[in-house]
Amino acid sequence: MNAAPHTRGHAPASTLEQVIWQLWVWLAWLVPVSALVLRFLTPQAGWETLILAVAVPVWVPIVAVLIMVPRWIWRSRAGREVEPPALVTAAGVAHWGGLLMISFAMRGTGDTSSNSSILLDTVPALGEGGETLVLIAATLLSGAALLTAIAAAKFMRVDRARGPRGWVSVTVALLLPWLLVAGAVLVPDQVLPESSWAADRATAGLARL
Repeated sequence: MNAAPHTRGHAPASTLEQVIWQLWVWLAWLVPVSALVLRFLTPQAGWETLILAVAVPVWVPIVAVLIMVPRWIWRSRAGREVEPPALVTAAGVAHWGGLLMISFAMRGTGDTSSNSSILLDTVPALGEGGETLVLIAATLLSGAALLTAIAAAKFMRVDRARGPRGWVSVTVALLLPWLLVAGAVLVPDQVLPESSWAADRATAGLARL
């Protein structure tokens, strides 16, 4: 694949960065939809999945449009021919990874109890406290990455020289959700959040309906 056009003093974007930037619009829609489909394809799905499915016309466009904002901002400042800084691309990848990890770590809410998440079934060493910690961390990661992408697209100089190893930050962003899981496994049980706190309370609320 040929290097993308770049401004004077810029190293060309890596192939990985180019592919992500070219697929940005598709990923903006496919990732949230994939996160929901993942819930339906597993036995852990509960009332929360049904609610998300019913509300798809609302939340999927909102999520997709929000991550499109960095692209619109950068292209309005730099034009269509200038690739974005690696930080914009990496932050977008981290945002999408966080969304998918939220789906992995979300417990299923039943009528009288909650079901373990896909993540806990896959990595039993987490325990329910670690599962909750990953869910919270993935939510924070997704939101912080979105804000970082928007800020970088808005405030980073268009003519700022870029390094030749932008693919490194993008690769780290791809690994971040699983680094959260690894970190949660290593956290002592004594400092983990209360197990399945949110899911248990949601279950209790549904049981009263």
